[in-house]
Amino acid sequence: MTQATKFRTLFEHPTKIYEAPIFQRRYRWTVKTELPKFWEDFSNVERGEAETLFLGAIITKPSQPSTGYTAERELIVDGQQRLTTLSLTILAATVLAEEHSQKDAVNSLIEYLTISHRRDDIGRPKIIVTTPDLAEYDSLFRKLNNETKRNLRLHSSHSAKIGPLTHSFDYAKDEIKNRIEEAGGNPGDTIMRIIDQMLDKVEIVEFQLEERHDPNEVFDRLNRQGLKLTVADLARNHVFGKVSNDRDLANQLYGSQWRPFEEKFNAAVTDQVGKSASARGDALLDQYFFPFAITRFPQTTKPKSINLLEQRWNIMNEGETNPSVQVENIVEDLSEFVPAFLSLTTGASYPRLPKDVEEIANRLYRMKLPSVVLPFPMHILRATASGDIDPKNAREALEIVESFLVRRALVGIEPTGLHAIFKVLWGKTSQGIPSKVRENITSTTTKFPNDGELRQGIEGEALKQRRLCHYILEERELDLRGRGDDLSPEQLQGFEVDHIAPQSLKGDWAPLFASPDAEALLDTWGNLVPLSKKANTTKNARSWEDARKFLRLDTIYKSTRMIYEDHDHWDADTIVARNRELADWAITRWPFYEHYLKQ
Repeated sequence: MTQATKFRTLFEHPTKIYEAPIFQRRYRWTVKTELPKFWEDFSNVERGEAETLFLGAIITKPSQPSTGYTAERELIVDGQQRLTTLSLTILAATVLAEEHSQKDAVNSLIEYLTISHRRDDIGRPKIIVTTPDLAEYDSLFRKLNNETKRNLRLHSSHSAKIGPLTHSFDYAKDEIKNRIEEAGGNPGDTIMRIIDQMLDKVEIVEFQLEERHDPNEVFDRLNRQGLKLTVADLARNHVFGKVSNDRDLANQLYGSQWRPFEEKFNAAVTDQVGKSASARGDALLDQYFFPFAITRFPQTTKPKSINLLEQRWNIMNEGETNPSVQVENIVEDLSEFVPAFLSLTTGASYPRLPKDVEEIANRLYRMKLPSVVLPFPMHILRATASGDIDPKNAREALEIVESFLVRRALVGIEPTGLHAIFKVLWGKTSQGIPSKVRENITSTTTKFPNDGELRQGIEGEALKQRRLCHYILEERELDLRGRGDDLSPEQLQGFEVDHIAPQSLKGDWAPLFASPDAEALLDTWGNLVPLSKKANTTKNARSWEDARKFLRLDTIYKSTRMIYEDHDHWDADTIVARNRELADWAITRWPFYEHYLKQ
């Protein structure tokens, strides 16, 4: 039976280094989820409410035996997040011990953090993180005072941005600092008590692979069994698997070949709010692989995509022995559709695209296309930029896709069955010829609603719940004010969808929508307009007259202002009339392209 192991066993070993492979995912524990949970669980151990804290299993594989001059090295196949967190905690404790002039504690803690024997590795951290994290990790070791860090042997001399590693270090430092303040007395004693408890009471089970086990295959198996390893992880695994034992070469190839490829995704989301650019870039990179795989293998599925790509890359590099050329070939293959993908998913400019094609690409971006739709427009944009297809054909092919998707949304058809259509559409349309796109974009189960069905859907279907509701209102607004108007992207894409007659029918509104048929009109397009968040909050469920007084003057949205300027009342009949007007406009704005069916 496998025995649980104390972390002390790992960190006390004077001549063993645990290093993450270059292809492994970056450190991802956050101050919102994993770190609070870890410290809360550790607090239970401190209070005696739990005897130990079990952190699960880590998987390692020997990568380099110890010699008279070098330390033994083990590859961290799985467990980097936990080992790194413990290392950062001990480092934070060491920095605090220095701040409190606790030299004995510093000397003890530095023994846990770094190699103390083997001439060529003395002073090297015992936990070495994956290469993209190295600069930030080493920068945290440089927080030690000059006397302590003089003996350190770090891997990176580059400056680093603040990221998850720094946040984890700061979180640990705050937790330890709070305990020092609560305990009073000698800070060094408190610091050593915390670290001793962590080393003795936090346990893992270590599984060590043998030489015959391929860590790349184990990585893949872990992914298939549900651990959160992304397709990007597995692709990076393949790219660098053959040089993972030569870290210097791997670092060089990562910096010169792979990192510039990754940075294209980070750069595309740098200005967006929300998660860090790195996290958003990583998510975008992972999102790229499946549509890209479909451009190479139209019949693939998501689970099979990485294996097929690996087979493609193996064939591509057959007979090539230079690792640099191998990596360059793979990155070049992967990069072919990146500009098209980023144009469609982030709105990034695509160099060499004609202006009118870029304009429809931007519309598709604002539609937030499902990933299963992306391969076809990716093909169209790449071929247009490279001069392989006529820009006029490219624009019309993409406008057919737009009409198809919008019409389906307006009649209430769920976005199912699209994968079967779009994965093979490029191959069936002789590289995007519009007539062939119109012919092949439907199937026996996937329809392109005609004008009558579109009108019926607009007049009777609830648009508010549809994924393309916001986009449809954007396009109506742009058409009314002219596409050259000065409405900013934030104003265009940041509005809220407002019900003119409110969903909560109170006061003067209640008798106007008393019947079920009248109430059913509330979520139809005719009762929906764009409003800024501030204006929507102010309007709330006000009566027609109260809302009209300020919205006819204050709203920046012309489609909304026209409603309040042109109508002296609002009821079921006016919604019906507006739905008819909008249907007339939509039939023209998103054509059926019937003429192609008669050829």
